[in-house]
Amino acid sequence: MGKKKMNKTLKAVLIILGVILALILVLFVWAFVTYDDSSDENMEEANQKSAGEASLSAEADVDSTVSTQGITKAQTPANAAVSPREHYVDTDTAESVTVMVYMIGSDLESEAGAASLNLGKMADATLDDDVNIIIETGGCEEWQTEGIEGGINQRWIIDSEGWSALGDYGTDSMGDPETLSDFIAWTGDNFEADRNILILWDHGGGLLGGYGKDTMHNDEGMEICDLPEVLDEGGVQFDMIGFDACIMGTAEIAYALEPYADYLVASEEEIPGEGWYYTDFLSELSKTPNMSTAELGKTIIDDYDDLYKDTDESVTLSLVDLAYMPVVYSEISDFFSDAKTEIEGNNDEFTTLSKARNDATEYADNEFDQVDIIDFVSRTDFEGRDELVNAVNDCVVYKNNSTIAGSNGLAMYFPYRQLDYYYSATLLLRDIGFTEPLDSYDYFASILSNGQSVNPSSNGIMSNSSGDDNTQNDSHHA
Repeated sequence: MGKKKMNKTLKAVLIILGVILALILVLFVWAFVTYDDSSDENMEEANQKSAGEASLSAEADVDSTVSTQGITKAQTPANAAVSPREHYVDTDTAESVTVMVYMIGSDLESEAGAASLNLGKMADATLDDDVNIIIETGGCEEWQTEGIEGGINQRWIIDSEGWSALGDYGTDSMGDPETLSDFIAWTGDNFEADRNILILWDHGGGLLGGYGKDTMHNDEGMEICDLPEVLDEGGVQFDMIGFDACIMGTAEIAYALEPYADYLVASEEEIPGEGWYYTDFLSELSKTPNMSTAELGKTIIDDYDDLYKDTDESVTLSLVDLAYMPVVYSEISDFFSDAKTEIEGNNDEFTTLSKARNDATEYADNEFDQVDIIDFVSRTDFEGRDELVNAVNDCVVYKNNSTIAGSNGLAMYFPYRQLDYYYSATLLLRDIGFTEPLDSYDYFASILSNGQSVNPSSNGIMSNSSGDDNTQNDSHHA
């Protein structure tokens, strides 16, 4: 090959290489500029995707995602970063209110006329046109209010015109969850309002005992794990849910209700037969439909406190902001996980936990293993104690000046005295997704039972020695 041809060839090769290098340089510069312009946006998108995937994974773990009125919500698990959620209901702009009262008369009415007494207090309220009280009665053989029949479910309205009947609605058990969900859905459809409140009246038994006792249907009541499904099927987002029923002011119940309401009014202790005082707070709500729930709750609680201050009844009642329940749940889980770790490292620390539990304020004659959270954990020095106390204090908006020492507004279940029912309790906790603390509870319960055998089919959970799946107890409203 001649030199001239070689030079031509070399020149062609160099030109081609130059073109390639130029293309590479152009591509590099383009990529750099594109990345630089969108890096913040890309990073934000990646972070959102990562957080979303973590949230979806956590929701799947506890199976607590719910859908109400087209809004999908999920209770936040303990292993995720948590903060109080926004409230669902805009009460500031409310111009109308529907108060739903589900009143299972039970023996409280047939033996003492307690339901009729409370109905009279509701009827004494002064109501404007934009406030309706819708009531379902039933669940007992005989009523002391004229017009209310025993053995049948009936619906009533109290409004600016007074008291009137809305009709008869069958003989199904009021302890059946479907009866309650039907009442909620029907009321929501027929009495639409900017703001909805639900009051559940009758016997209560906390986590173990549930709610309600229909004496026309073998004392049937609802378990706590029934309530989320009831509220989901009812399809109404509540500003407030109140229990005029015993010992329903617990973290577990608040956690189960959190996706469906912004606030809970309930008692750590038993409620006397006379129940709440309804007249004043209903009248105040009617005058100011957009009054804050904090002010409404304070009115309910102060009136309740005044009703019993000159009696020998020791009462509790508190307003709980359910927006803080994901935080409380997370701190409960962390506290007991840390306590378990410390006890495993030093067995003497179990004495600290056991003594704190034994000395802390308990309710309903110690029959339900429900204890005031703050009073219990404040008696220990485990890591996470202060964080849990602060979370509960943030969650409890207002409480009465109870004469029961150590009552701070929110109780919790903790296995201690009634170990025969521990297995039943674990089933209920799993059903509502309150699962993070269970490993710690299992550990503590096993120690308390002195090595009692565990049930291998239930993942190490101590078996119920009585063999029962649940307990519905006779704790009274009165």
